[in-house]
Amino acid sequence: MRSRRFRAALLGAGASGALVLAGAGTASAYNYVPTANGESWGVQDAAAPRVDTGSIRDTTSNSLRGFGGIRVQVSTDPLRNGELVRGFGLQFDPPERFESTQSVDLGGVAISRSIRFNRTDNWGRWIDSFKNTTDAPVTVRVSFGGQTGIGNVPAQGRPTTNTLVAATSSGDAAPSPLDSWVVMRTGTAPDPSLQGPSAVVLGTPSPFGGAMTRTYDFLRDTFDLSPFPTGHESNFVGYENALTLMPGETKSLAHFVVIGTAESATGTGTTAPGAQVTAVTNMARTLSTAPVFSDVPRSQLCSIVNWDFSSVTVPAFNPATDC
Repeated sequence: MRSRRFRAALLGAGASGALVLAGAGTASAYNYVPTANGESWGVQDAAAPRVDTGSIRDTTSNSLRGFGGIRVQVSTDPLRNGELVRGFGLQFDPPERFESTQSVDLGGVAISRSIRFNRTDNWGRWIDSFKNTTDAPVTVRVSFGGQTGIGNVPAQGRPTTNTLVAATSSGDAAPSPLDSWVVMRTGTAPDPSLQGPSAVVLGTPSPFGGAMTRTYDFLRDTFDLSPFPTGHESNFVGYENALTLMPGETKSLAHFVVIGTAESATGTGTTAPGAQVTAVTNMARTLSTAPVFSDVPRSQLCSIVNWDFSSVTVPAFNPATDC
């Protein structure tokens, strides 16, 4: 039953109360952000039907179908651990931003989200902040992920296929803490990605201490020691970071997501087989070395722990003097 509830939540259902997975419902009025490549990101904000997870309900070519949510496990609240976090009061600040108007409490950890889209370069940025409001240390595990495609899409005259890894920064097809970015696509080359490909930029890879710790099945049993998902569940990928928060301390995680448009077996130019996979890969690679944080308040930027600011380019920011 858990996977059904989770799927309903990702696809736009409503619910009552934060951190409760949703029952069946119909999306009607959440906000879309269009980008230059013809895609639009549908954001699950506090608008009706008030799913309020900050995940992407859908994109025009189905690059994403419920990606960008977080599941959180804290040492102080075993009852609600692992559920899809919602209830941020996310408000749309046109044309491209969403901000929490309230935090979500999980075992004394106050969680908030800030989302920004770049409508020219076709990416979104999620900054998730976690503040320990208790008087004791708290350990937090955070999974960022969701559904990277519909799955089982009939290719043109070819067997059905799922979303698969197209590329990683380390050069293999097995996402790991050694990767700063991962690109997903429908099927494998040289076939076209009939759903637009997508990438997630994870931050600075291992051996950096704040690197992503592991990947797993975001659909179910997220924090169990499940292997990287295969088959249908390869459409549901999660990326974990582990945090330790001292009393009163705030730490943040920043992720970028890039989307491309659908390719075609008969396409040319930007719709040719492999063209969008290449474009998404190039943008992910750029963001991994030059993440866009110029608009982020210094106090929040100083709290981001999954990026090594001594090894990436962030203009006019020096953590040694600014934090």
